[in-house]
Amino acid sequence: MQSLIRALQKKVPVIDRSIKTYWAVIVIFLANVGLSLLDHKSLGNPNTIMFAMLVFAFAMQLFNLYRMKYLADTVVPKAVTARLRSTKRGFKLDWPDEHGTASAVLVAALENMSTLRLFSDNIECSLYFDPRLNLPFMASLAKQNSTSSPCFCLVYLPSHSQLNATNPTPATNVLIVANCIAYIVSICGHWNEILAPSVETLINSGSSLGALEQPWRLVTCCFLHMAWWHLLFNMLALLYIGRICEKLVGTRRFLAVYFIAGVGGALTSVMIAPKVSVGASGAIMGLFGFLFTYKLLSKSTLTSPLARATINSVCLSFFMAMLIVLPIPQVDNAVHIGGAIFGALAACLLVPERRSRIQANAIVVTIVAFLGLWLGANYRYSHFGLRHQATALQAVAAERWSQAVDELSKAIDLDPSNITLHKLRSLAAEKAEKFDLAVSDFKFVMNKNDDDLEQYNQLAWLQDAARQYKDAVVNADYYLSKKEAPHVLDTRAVAYMGLKQFDRAKVDLAKALKLNENEGAAYFHTAQILSTTGNKDGAKWQLSQSQKNGYKPATWELRFGQPN
Repeated sequence: MQSLIRALQKKVPVIDRSIKTYWAVIVIFLANVGLSLLDHKSLGNPNTIMFAMLVFAFAMQLFNLYRMKYLADTVVPKAVTARLRSTKRGFKLDWPDEHGTASAVLVAALENMSTLRLFSDNIECSLYFDPRLNLPFMASLAKQNSTSSPCFCLVYLPSHSQLNATNPTPATNVLIVANCIAYIVSICGHWNEILAPSVETLINSGSSLGALEQPWRLVTCCFLHMAWWHLLFNMLALLYIGRICEKLVGTRRFLAVYFIAGVGGALTSVMIAPKVSVGASGAIMGLFGFLFTYKLLSKSTLTSPLARATINSVCLSFFMAMLIVLPIPQVDNAVHIGGAIFGALAACLLVPERRSRIQANAIVVTIVAFLGLWLGANYRYSHFGLRHQATALQAVAAERWSQAVDELSKAIDLDPSNITLHKLRSLAAEKAEKFDLAVSDFKFVMNKNDDDLEQYNQLAWLQDAARQYKDAVVNADYYLSKKEAPHVLDTRAVAYMGLKQFDRAKVDLAKALKLNENEGAAYFHTAQILSTTGNKDGAKWQLSQSQKNGYKPATWELRFGQPN
């Protein structure tokens, strides 16, 4: 029997290596936290806080590894003669105990599972018991009268645990394929966006933006992704957590959890603010929340220690993932938090024991949560201009510029100090050729934040379009007093063209081309001046250079003539 224990312990040397690795990582993180704390200005720094929370998370994972090692070191072997049976769902062991006959299913063989078919019906079996629960969690099987090494398998009691590695996971596989197909469909006709679909493509393909008017977007947004790496990481996470959850509760319940969490997370994001939110991460975070809550509610039924240790590891991985993405501004944390909460509620609906009170309360809370988010989102969108903002963003994606300007104007009437709305209306007004409005909005944005030097050039360009040439020259002069740039020289040249000061315009355009011989706009505007003065051959060459560099003039630029 001692040889069997030594054989078992030889199967887990990776635990010791993992413990050393985690200690090293914790020391590195603690060093980062200590260095940050030496500078009192860093006490409230998000990076310092994140490092401190990661130390806590890795410490929890380290505790879990020590727990697994403890189980491996303190198991209580018990030799029994058992009968091995092959069933549709895998292999079962029957052995006598004080209550008659006990039965367990073998899962996750540490060797090849197919080797079990070589064993006879009556085999020598040593079961390893958790000393606290007195329940088996591992078995070593050997042929009778055989000198070959035993086959180690995890076991579980069918009425208590369903982490069966032999269970198929069709829903997980189908969801992964569906997400990949949705990514391909979203870029159809836009193959230049194969690495990262544009915002306009995501809006038109079914992002969460506009979900209150089109509720189907709450589902479609869970299958779209913003880039190939976004899809890759989410699908790896789904493959990891999805199979565990599907084996735990079955295909139908797994799909129910997935869509409850996905829709709940998307609805949470919609209520916070209208944004282009896509990705399966809300549903995936919901699976983590589900697994964590399911484990808490199944203390007396999920008895396999290694199964519980596996779930602990998964839940800690979820916690660390949340810490990593939380400080990233581009990440929609509302989706993650909402998905995790709705996943936890789904776990309360699927508790393995007959806890009618918990389930009844969970049903009520889930329904109230969905209704509350839906009604709250409608209220916020109606009273704070968010509905107009969402409609405007959809109009921008569809290049309906006049509608976008109208909707943004309504949103600004309700929230006049919102810089984002003014900036977006300035863009839409420029495309709709309402240049005076575009200039007015851009000035409002600059008054709130004038640290960016490039804004002076952008304002000067809009003033060129609005025929405010003198103001354009002033803003371009301010930029050029700080730094000489070819595109700004071109902007000032256009203002001089509007003021009929063609000699000054030529000087600026020549400087721009000297600084950057690939400045297509400078070639085009030079062609316009040469065409106006009768130099057709020179204008033709300048125009060819402009086209060679891919410059496409705006409609309003043609007021100075079409060179040919």
